[in-house]
Amino acid sequence: MDTLSWYLTSACAVAVALTVIMRRRGWSGLALGFKALASVCFVAVAFLLPAPGWVGIAFRGAFIASLLGDVLLGGPDKPRRLLLGAAAFAVAHVLFTIGFVASTTRVGAPAVLVGLITISLAVLAASRLAAVAGRFRPLVLVYGVAVTVMAVTAVTAGFDHGAYGVILGGLMFLASDLLVARGMFGRQDALNDLLGLPLYYAAQLALAFSASLLAGRA
Repeated sequence: MDTLSWYLTSACAVAVALTVIMRRRGWSGLALGFKALASVCFVAVAFLLPAPGWVGIAFRGAFIASLLGDVLLGGPDKPRRLLLGAAAFAVAHVLFTIGFVASTTRVGAPAVLVGLITISLAVLAASRLAAVAGRFRPLVLVYGVAVTVMAVTAVTAGFDHGAYGVILGGLMFLASDLLVARGMFGRQDALNDLLGLPLYYAAQLALAFSASLLAGRA
């Protein structure tokens, strides 16, 4: 990690911590600002590191779409913003999936095992969330498929190249999204902020640092 990447990673961590604090205090405007700053930091890390070819373009597009999703979901809980934010993240997951699939040359037994466990847990969680999502049930199911496919392909690519940051990034992204959905359609408690938000940004940073490796081998 070079000096600038270290500064950006540290700034992201501080911004995430401040976002959580502002949310817990009810200062939504400041929380939105710090959250946007944290997202800009992981996008900057992704663009700072070399990611050649069209696979690198796909990964960088995924980070930009994630930033857009963060801004859209950071505002008031209105149905239109929710749909647009979910659409932005769905685009991000599709772009991540394209990059992971393009950089994978073989699928080994460990990837199959972890992938099956991931799918099983994601299906269980998504089905429970869909049951309480009301009119947003189709959104939960479609988005659940997108993020699960992204996580499974991340696991496959990570095991293929020994890039364990990709595996952790994909799985943490899935876990954080499940916590976000839990907060929207299920229980709203401190767990969603204290665990879900740090997991999400840790996932994005892990993927940002790993995208360069995968793009270079695609």
